[in-house]
Parts: sequence; structure tokens; C-alpha cells
Amino acid sequence: MYYSSDKSWQAGGLHIQIEKEPTSMSEAEQEQQTPQNITFPMDRYRPPIHRVIDGSLPKGRWLAHPLTVMIEYDDGEVVVSEPHFHMHASASTEAEAIAAFRRIFSGYLDVLGSREEKLGTQLHEQLEYLRSAIKSA
Repeated sequence: MYYSSDKSWQAGGLHIQIEKEPTSMSEAEQEQQTPQNITFPMDRYRPPIHRVIDGSLPKGRWLAHPLTVMIEYDDGEVVVSEPHFHMHASASTEAEAIAAFRRIFSGYLDVLGSREEKLGTQLHEQLEYLRSAIKSA
């Protein structure tokens, strides 16, 4: 059965236009059919939010200043990312994703620092960004 409508509607800020599908049924026959429940991905959509994190990182490090991260929900996972170089981590809960992000953020400093002489321009800028954002004891 085809669902057809020549009307548009809005949900959650998204505009959807459902166009008529080709069908052998007349419009009157289609109108008499029991509508099927249609679930669109936006039914589960949660808009991204921003959080400010600060404090400790692994290996005795800490954030030199509060860091704004974006929290997104994607297919049952929580993704935490920072806006400058799009470093990110994911986990099943927000707390776990933030903890993973702290490990990855701190770990990038080690990885890039160990290869500093071989880094291109963008990765060298990322290393400098991490050095300015992360302090050690």
C-alpha cells in the first residue's frame, strides 16, 4: 500500500513534503485505506547540546581553561566533540562519553607530541591547541 498526500507538514522544525506515489488505486480508494503508522527518524531526534567541561584529565593533567564541547545523540550512542579540530569520543551514556573524550583529548597530546617533527601544518596547529588547553603537573 502506498501512502500518498499532496499536503506538507512540519515536525520538530523539519519540513516534509510527501508526494503522491504511483499507484493503481484511485484517489478515492486510497482515502478509504487504513493509514499505516510511519516512524520518521526525527521522532527519535534529540538536538545537540553544549556542555562546558573542566578539571582533571588522565596522566595527572588538567584542562587549562573550561572547554565547551558538543553533545550529540546518534543511533543509541552519545558523541562528545570539540569544535576546533573535531576531536570526539562516543559511549552509551553522556558521562561515559565525556570520560572517553577526556582520555582521547589528553592522548592526542602524546601522539602528536611524539611525532612533532613530521607533522603537517594542520596537525601542528592541533598540537599547539592541545598544548594551550592541557596543563601538566
